[in-house]
Amino acid sequence: MQDEYDYYARGVPGDTYDGPEPDSAHHTVLTERQMRDTRAKWWRWLGEPSESGGRIGRYEGGLYLQRGVWRPSRHSMMKSLGFYFDQVGREQMTERIADRVAIVQGGTATDQPVGADRLLWVDTLHPVSHALTVTWSVDGRVVSRTGNARHLDLRTLRLRPGRHTATATVTDPTEFVRDPAIRRSPALTRTRTWTVDTGVRTPLVAQPLAITGSTATDRPVGAQDVVYVQTSQPTDRAPGVRWSLDGRPVADTGSDRDLDLGALRLSRGTHRLTARVSDPATREAVTRTWTVDATRPDVAYALSEPLLTTTRPGRPTGYVYNGPFTMGLTGTDDSPGVVTSEFRLDGDGWHTYYGWPTDARSPFLFTATGTDVDGLVYGNLGSGGLSVSPFAERPAPPWSPSGPRSAGAWRPPAPPPSSCWAPRYAARWR
Repeated sequence: MQDEYDYYARGVPGDTYDGPEPDSAHHTVLTERQMRDTRAKWWRWLGEPSESGGRIGRYEGGLYLQRGVWRPSRHSMMKSLGFYFDQVGREQMTERIADRVAIVQGGTATDQPVGADRLLWVDTLHPVSHALTVTWSVDGRVVSRTGNARHLDLRTLRLRPGRHTATATVTDPTEFVRDPAIRRSPALTRTRTWTVDTGVRTPLVAQPLAITGSTATDRPVGAQDVVYVQTSQPTDRAPGVRWSLDGRPVADTGSDRDLDLGALRLSRGTHRLTARVSDPATREAVTRTWTVDATRPDVAYALSEPLLTTTRPGRPTGYVYNGPFTMGLTGTDDSPGVVTSEFRLDGDGWHTYYGWPTDARSPFLFTATGTDVDGLVYGNLGSGGLSVSPFAERPAPPWSPSGPRSAGAWRPPAPPPSSCWAPRYAARWR
């Protein structure tokens, strides 16, 4: 990614950039207006709420330097530990990672002409968050009403005698990408092409009905996951897939190999999902079953003794401090697994809770200007955000003991979608 850090060695500030426009996709010397006018760098994301907090815009510092070059967010994972990657860096990472895994995994062999009397198959990856898009075309014309299927029945096309070209185009529609050039790149769009010869006759080969691949069944799936099955691939017919949830059929979604559980809006609790794969010719069927965990984890908090507490009707309890305080978060779930707790201040980006950096079992410490641990700053409640460069100027907030005598308040949130605000800063956890 190239680092967004504004220093190379901890505690030693970088100097000033004086070169041309950087090659990096997330560093620039352009203004926001210049980016928009020339459609350069991260112009598509400008003004968006940053996944790492704040707004995507133009923040000075990057390429290990303090001045003269700008990055998209005030802090993201490559600038301040504990926050998310912002959308600009995430888009680049999505392209790089996708390019290494190949969204097309196989299918009907392409090394020799195939007959027009058969089905063509394509195997794809199956992301857990969404389904890939499959489009079929013959001789450059899109075949309509294929329903995002992983197969194409050439017999239904009534091709004229001779040779034709059939193509399956697989695209990842991930919302992580906005740049059309990245969307069209081999990382996110792949094709598989066959020569179809109407003079070729496809021999029928017996193939037992089977589920050849699927979402793992040895652990629960999430209520927002996309679950998939892959089936055997006969040349003369397509096995059908029917889904049921808690014994009741799920309506056809148009792509029977993938099921988006998020679209079903499952009630809290545990559910049983079943895929029934059947052979339309023999009526033979096989099934596969998953447990769906639709219960969200919980997070409990523990605070050091406050100066006082405040209550307001319909609002969470407020905790008021006039000095440093600690917060411990403990995540729990009703099934085995790892729960990652997060918190944020002043509506800033969600920050991963990892205890205290010198002892993961100790609670997180908040102070007026933060604590320097091994050349990094943690728990800063002053300007610049929770984590700042160790050499950054960190003026104390106005309510700190070194400022005017007013207290700062920490409040946990009410259950979503409520939000909560304190007089000077607010903390939320999840």
